[in-house]
Amino acid sequence: MTITKSAAKGAAITKKAKHLGLLAPAVFVATPLALGTGVLWAADGFDGQLTIGQTLQYENDSGTTGVGDEGFSSQTKLGLRINTETRTQRLSFGLSGDIRGKLSGTSEGDDFGLESPAATLSYSMEARGAVLSFNGNYRRSDIDDSTFLSDPLDPNSNIITGSGDRGRLSLTTRLELGRDAPFGATFTYFRGETRYSGTVDPSLVNTETNDLGVALRFDINPQLSLSLSADRDRLDAAGDREGGG
Repeated sequence: MTITKSAAKGAAITKKAKHLGLLAPAVFVATPLALGTGVLWAADGFDGQLTIGQTLQYENDSGTTGVGDEGFSSQTKLGLRINTETRTQRLSFGLSGDIRGKLSGTSEGDDFGLESPAATLSYSMEARGAVLSFNGNYRRSDIDDSTFLSDPLDPNSNIITGSGDRGRLSLTTRLELGRDAPFGATFTYFRGETRYSGTVDPSLVNTETNDLGVALRFDINPQLSLSLSADRDRLDAAGDREGGG
């Protein structure tokens, strides 16, 4: 087993130009300090990687933000990847996410939590003249503050602002038969989901997508082949949301 470790450190200071007069009374100062490290390991048919990144930043904008938005904030990036492989099978798995929060100020610790978690999984298996594969991905992300009308059909209705979470899931399965034969077939199935929670924006609706495809191959001779394909997809949308009011 081989283990390697690398680390990189850097610091940067950025400051908006300070202007005098009534047009620009505020001064913004951000001092980010970034630290990163990674660990790799490998063995026969197996390898992995663990990454950790840390960023500390101080913000002060007395002209546009509240007191609770000033002070030090922290962001920790985490990532894990594991791969394993044999003569006929391959498996890969990954996790990632950010941990953010305020370290000082009146809102210290109020919004400390996990952001943008993601997971990936892929698997493939080969047999004589056939391959079966599967891929899955999931990611949850924050929705930026959105602005919309309480009644889209009435331009004089109340303006509402809000936020929430969006989760996206995708699954793909593929089966290929007859790779070395004069006749072959490939079957694919895809399913995707997008779900919102904690938001009341009427334009954000949950959706589900299903796609089924079939492809046939006929090798007439080494220089000529015939292929036929067909697919069917379906998109469903629903207005129900978790925690959406």
